[in-house]
Amino acid sequence: MENPAPSTDAVRDARALFPRGLTQPESGWRFSLDALLLGAFASPKPGARVLDLGCGCGPAGLWLLLREMCPNATVTGVDISPDMVRAAGENAALLGLTDVFSAHVLDVREVRARAADAPRKGAFRPEPESFGHILCNPPYQPMGAGRRSPHAGRRLARCESCGTLDDFLSAAAFLLANRGGLSVVYPASRLTGLITALTEKNLEPKTLLPVLSRPDHPARLVLVSAVKNGGRELAVLPPLILYRESDGTDGPDAGAPRRLSESALAFCPCLAANP
Repeated sequence: MENPAPSTDAVRDARALFPRGLTQPESGWRFSLDALLLGAFASPKPGARVLDLGCGCGPAGLWLLLREMCPNATVTGVDISPDMVRAAGENAALLGLTDVFSAHVLDVREVRARAADAPRKGAFRPEPESFGHILCNPPYQPMGAGRRSPHAGRRLARCESCGTLDDFLSAAAFLLANRGGLSVVYPASRLTGLITALTEKNLEPKTLLPVLSRPDHPARLVLVSAVKNGGRELAVLPPLILYRESDGTDGPDAGAPRRLSESALAFCPCLAANP
């Protein structure tokens, strides 16, 4: 039996609290500000069909929709984890977005094979070049790098055990319409590999936004937009600095929203509520 749709008041409250209250599998990947920044950075065209590759519990795509900057856009999320897909669906219902958001189980390494297969009952079968914009928050760590998480679900999301950067970008290139847009969040330390992989797949980088924790720190993340079969012209934007310098007024109990910079909150207002 399906759960009843939330009331108008419940939806309003859930949207006001976003991203607090989102369902997340206990042993799976816990979303962070990376996904929220990705949802704030992406700028699909009005009415675009958007695909979120490796959607997790849905924060990037859901935030994109809640921003209401892309009229009539729809978001389809895919993830290898059935638990994550189930959580993404529940979160869409919580936020009253089931008419514009759906989630499906899909291994990015099987995108081409799935498209060529005969339709199977209940299987998501994406068509080539069927999306106008793609969000991509791929695993950051190569196999064997960093500390090994004891939770299998978190290892799937963090490490390239079930899909490398190349796998994710190959899927994006296959599913993205000609001249469609791609938005990626990735570690700044692996930027060279990202740019190389994008250009190899005719996903031409167009905009690069470095993300710094503080002004005197090196970039921790990069947000990159690319266009399929686009021209070669890259704009490097002024860095986004997440946290303001302390002015001495912060006590030991000052919360994260108090420390966020004005530019970070202007870029992604929901960071103020990020748990």
